[in-house]
Amino acid sequence: MINNVSLVVGVMTLFGLFSAGLCIECYRCNSTNNLDCLEKFMHPNPLRADSCADVFEARYCIKTTGIYNGFVGTRRFCSARDLELCEFVYHEGEKREYKGCVYTCESDGCNTAITNYQAPLPMFLITFAILVALISKHISRST
Repeated sequence: MINNVSLVVGVMTLFGLFSAGLCIECYRCNSTNNLDCLEKFMHPNPLRADSCADVFEARYCIKTTGIYNGFVGTRRFCSARDLELCEFVYHEGEKREYKGCVYTCESDGCNTAITNYQAPLPMFLITFAILVALISKHISRST
């Protein structure tokens, strides 16, 4: 009986990992309206990654830094396109250049900081290995 419960839990966990991967989740905010959305997140941060289901073919999370309405700021959002780039921008009337960047990444919640954090692939592999072991054990006992 316990083996059957373990098998069901393993299968549900595996399906949960697959269904979670169907739609990317990104942080979505604007530092102009929300101080929790600054370039570097303060810890603990109340923001959470949101589903990008409302963005057609969203596959990427984006974090931009630059000048918005005359203020240095950060924006985070979902995108269907890889927009990675950095460039120096000169604004008329200013004596210095500003660096504006668009950081692109492809895993849930990866648009927190400058570095591209990768999704926890080892967790998936461990869950898959446990599931295979459980199924193998169940099959060997059945025969």
